[in-house]
Amino acid sequence: MRRVLVLLTLIALSAPAQAVQLIRTDGFKLPHGRTLTNETWVLAQDISFGGTAKDDFFAACAGGPGGVGNVRLAGTFENDIWAFGNTIIFSGVTKEHARFLANEVTMDGTVGLGALAAGNAVTLTTNSTIQGDAALAGQSVVIAGKVRGNLKVLATSATISGTIEGNIRIMADDIVVMPGTIIEGNLTYTSSKDLFLDPAHVRLDGQLIRTEVAAARQPSGYEVFLTQAYYYLCALVAGLPFIALFPRFTGRAVRHFRQSSWRCALIGVIAFCLIPMAALFLLLTIVGIPLGFLLLLSYAIMGYLAKIVVALGVGGALLRRHGPQPFSRVFTSLSIGLISIYAMAVLPYGIGMLVAFLVVVLGLGAIVLAIFTSHSALETAPPLPPPVPAVPPSSSGSYNSKEETPKKE
Repeated sequence: MRRVLVLLTLIALSAPAQAVQLIRTDGFKLPHGRTLTNETWVLAQDISFGGTAKDDFFAACAGGPGGVGNVRLAGTFENDIWAFGNTIIFSGVTKEHARFLANEVTMDGTVGLGALAAGNAVTLTTNSTIQGDAALAGQSVVIAGKVRGNLKVLATSATISGTIEGNIRIMADDIVVMPGTIIEGNLTYTSSKDLFLDPAHVRLDGQLIRTEVAAARQPSGYEVFLTQAYYYLCALVAGLPFIALFPRFTGRAVRHFRQSSWRCALIGVIAFCLIPMAALFLLLTIVGIPLGFLLLLSYAIMGYLAKIVVALGVGGALLRRHGPQPFSRVFTSLSIGLISIYAMAVLPYGIGMLVAFLVVVLGLGAIVLAIFTSHSALETAPPLPPPVPAVPPSSSGSYNSKEETPKKE
């Protein structure tokens, strides 16, 4: 297993690198008239862009001594633009998509295809134009510009005062449609308050549609039973081939779980938090994108197989079985363990969620320990001495030459 991980790492690192420019500095500034020809990633405390980007542009604003910096984008972007930071001010032109994530997002420029923005406060000024569809999410969302496609808004407070040439879908507690607003499609909204439009001041070419949030229906006991039975069968179908293909690895993981549960819990929590962070870092390095996806895939597989390891350990403990077992007994232990886990997973008052989390953490820790430990490392008990061969009796009454000679009377 360790050789496989090393091989995957070498494959990912040996992949041909694309023409990517990675810039990491305290402050980044590209003045008007300067051009970036390659795909560019910028990580800085403060970013100011006024030039031209021929390829995709990624901007991430990290925290500095004075706090988290700002991202100011006033240039021309011929491909997609991605930006992350505390404050993003976009006043340039992008010919394709724009994707922004920040505490405050202000869009004052032109987006060629579509826009996605999320933050505490998201604002489309009167100078902003989005040629395609847009999706905006935030605590406060203000749309005063022009959207030439469909618009989706998810917010606590939403204010519309611009022009929407497509349909608009809003989910918000407070919705305000200002006089002079033009909506050429339908306005569909979900809110606890009724929305009234003044036909004399608001132009709505489509229909005003209100949708209610569907109340969460409590499933019946029969539905819960069928759902858990389905999960049980899926786990059984996935677990049995895994055990048959990797019996020694599964045995090591189960022994780790049964012999040192606290250690498994500690390693599992670390792996639960660290592996996604490592995968995200690899995805951001471009060259490590294949390895990042493989790491995420391995993380998902190990997270699912965690319940198999814990189920085998729980089932074996309930049936008081130790050591290697024939496959028929393994099937019984796995079945008993899975039934116990899924039965506890439906307990109320958050107990079921806690049980599910513990199962993932414990099983994940046991799998990680099994990957990085050998089979001999688990042999905690000293080996038994070899049996002494029986000595055949002699007619003269003497012992074998290797045995102790009896004393004469």
